[in-house]
Amino acid sequence: MSGHFILWNINQSEIHDMKNVCNNINWSDDLVHIAGNAAGGGAIYPGWTPASIATISGIEKGTLADNALLNRDGLPPHRYLLIPGGALSYDKRNKGNVWECHWLTRVVRPKYTNINLKELTPKARAYWNEGKK
Repeated sequence: MSGHFILWNINQSEIHDMKNVCNNINWSDDLVHIAGNAAGGGAIYPGWTPASIATISGIEKGTLADNALLNRDGLPPHRYLLIPGGALSYDKRNKGNVWECHWLTRVVRPKYTNINLKELTPKARAYWNEGKK
């Protein structure tokens, strides 16, 4: 499974707002890529190791070589933000709840295709390309 965006960090107050103010956004129930679990194809998820930290840091900074990440198997444990469809359209966010959900301005779409982020719809891609997060 993969999502559309990455949010590199979020604090406890923002998590509270996310769940209670921001149109019922929530976390996935479980972590994915838990250390020691089978990743498929005989691989094992590494967890938080120097190598997985270097990978995630390289993705965040944009310094990872394009071919350095062959698939998502080397990523450390993480959760998914579950955003109900239409809950945070650009128009809705700019008419009131952006202050309570200010962490939304920090979502990104890294340039790396190998992390297999889901593609945006054409309308969402157009907004994103115009800088309208």
